[in-house]
Amino acid sequence: MKNGNTLLDGTDLTNVLSDIKDYGIEMVLLNCSLCSITADAVDVLLRNWKGPWGVYPNVGTAMPTKEGVIEKKLTIKEFANEINKYLTSGAKVIGACCGSNPDYIRAAREAIDLAAEN
Repeated sequence: MKNGNTLLDGTDLTNVLSDIKDYGIEMVLLNCSLCSITADAVDVLLRNWKGPWGVYPNVGTAMPTKEGVIEKKLTIKEFANEINKYLTSGAKVIGACCGSNPDYIRAAREAIDLAAEN
């Protein structure tokens, strides 16, 4: 995502969600965007998509370099807090993309387990 309602190619997410409603899409997933952008896109999803959805955000605090390097990352705790927000909003699939490592995945798993207990 370029921002909370625009795909990298400039396509409007709201329009995409409207366009795919009649195609039997089972789930919408947002992947490899900053958590801050993903959070904004989740708001768009919640307003425009009634089916299941999920997220695989990257862990950067800024967009990757042209070479794909993530120079600054969210802390594990910050990432876990973001995962909690997605779960509270209704995400059915949770993951992590670029910049993540086993520690980030573990934090996501723990957040999922904790949400399941509550």
